[in-house]
Amino acid sequence: MSCHVRDRTLLMLGFVLMALGSAVLALYPTSSGIIYTTPIFSLALSLLRSSPAAYLSKHSPPEMQGEAMGHLNAGSSLCRVVAPVLSGILADHQGHAAPFWVCAGLCMAGILCLLVYSRFEDAEIAEEMKAESQDSKKDK
Repeated sequence: MSCHVRDRTLLMLGFVLMALGSAVLALYPTSSGIIYTTPIFSLALSLLRSSPAAYLSKHSPPEMQGEAMGHLNAGSSLCRVVAPVLSGILADHQGHAAPFWVCAGLCMAGILCLLVYSRFEDAEIAEEMKAESQDSKKDK
């Protein structure tokens, strides 16, 4: 369970840092805003590039890990092509801050999804531990 918590924490930290950096850049679109957010974005991107793969590989059944990683890589590649185009359109029509606000919102949605999934996962782990405890009591 500790590995899952650690992976979950790193993934959550990546989402939080990306949301924070995006919000700061949306509010302060100056050269100093870029200078201050660059380290935040660097750390966020390093976490969001590695943590999802680690988290997914530990939560996928062994026979489905290849398929799950393929979906993750395909989705990531698609986002690298589509996101800049949509961000440009959004910036043209809604202003320069809009893409950053959308990014922050998507990161917050990711945090929410991770929290909901984690509650179900933690409940499942607790049930397994309870069942193991009852089985060990029966054996004695």
